[in-house]
Amino acid sequence: MPTRREQVEEMVFSALEDISQELGLPVHRYPEVYWIGRNGFSFSDVCLPASFRSFFERNRVCGDSFTCDSQPVICIGRYDVGDIAEEATHFLHSSLSPIKTGSLSEDEAVSFQILSEALAYFGSKLIYPQRQSDFVNLPDFSSMTLSQQSRLVSFITRFSRGALSLQDFVIHQRGYALGDALFCAYSCNHISAPQIAYLFRKRFDYTRDATQTLSSLSARFS
Repeated sequence: MPTRREQVEEMVFSALEDISQELGLPVHRYPEVYWIGRNGFSFSDVCLPASFRSFFERNRVCGDSFTCDSQPVICIGRYDVGDIAEEATHFLHSSLSPIKTGSLSEDEAVSFQILSEALAYFGSKLIYPQRQSDFVNLPDFSSMTLSQQSRLVSFITRFSRGALSLQDFVIHQRGYALGDALFCAYSCNHISAPQIAYLFRKRFDYTRDATQTLSSLSARFS
């Protein structure tokens, strides 16, 4: 009988291949996949730099998954088709558009991260169209009163056990909402596979390129 690691590895590889074929994108490499959920791998078993230890432990405790941009590594903390497909899409995106957010301005880095989450959520919906996100269902933070924002911050802290910052929440909420809108548009033939594939390859070399791309997509599809 396959181990849990073997099961999630097969699911990651299958999602990676299905998404790349759907969009006409190449798969240049395959990641090392680790199961870090219950009875999963510890940090010493995973091929990650020592600087990742605290990040790894925080995600393992919370049952969260993540893709390492600097290493071909995916760690899966939740046995969930949508979650696994999302990380496979993150890996595909990072392998095709290897952007170091440290070289971007703060605003550009946030915009790029929102776009990255949007593409990852879009990819997860290709594999699991029924997926629903808690981030999408919560109220838009930017439209709340200060009192409502304060209550939401308290909720985020409790919900994520302190692992999710407010900025991370806003990035995921905006990214997932845009990814959901892109999937709906793709399903209705309002955006094509080559247009989505272009976003996966885009390097954002110009000033405010990520911010302008995010603004344009949000105005068109959100």
